[in-house]
Amino acid sequence: MTKPDGLVPALIFFPVLLIPSGICTFFYGWHWYRLSQSVAWYRGAIASKDP
Repeated sequence: MTKPDGLVPALIFFPVLLIPSGICTFFYGWHWYRLSQSVAWYRGAIASKDP
């Protein structure tokens, strides 16, 4: 039986492309969460200072 040539590179490159994209998504989501928390706190501080 002959192996399909397209299957082996796909199995090799798919995790290689998937892992960095997952790491970037994780860090982007984490920084976006922290940024939204900081913006909410900053707006709350400004709102509490206004008479």
